Amino acid sequence: MSKFKTRLEAGLGEMIEEVLKFNAKKKAGIATDSEKIQHELFIKALNEVTIPIGFDCDGDGIPDSMEIFATTANTSCCRIIPVEAARRAKAKQIKRGSRRK
Repeated sequence: MSKFKTRLEAGLGEMIEEVLKFNAKKKAGIATDSEKIQHELFIKALNEVTIPIGFDCDGDGIPDSMEIFATTANTSCCRIIPVEAARRAKAKQIKRGSRRK
């Protein structure tokens, strides 16, 4: 059971919009110390939301690392794969690997 008595709910779009506003102020050099702290808090809150995605660049059905976002932006070599399919592919690969030993 949660120890928090009050729970705030906010739309993801609303949170992103606030982060973009704070980001613009920070880049312009006009953000107050309070706004900089708020920006950090919004980023922490947004990081509580996770998205199950995987990128597969070598065609093995297994998601590659986060660095792949930069590679894909430059080369368009990768595709997004459903996470469940990736988990099944990884399990098959592990099972096949254990047979070889």
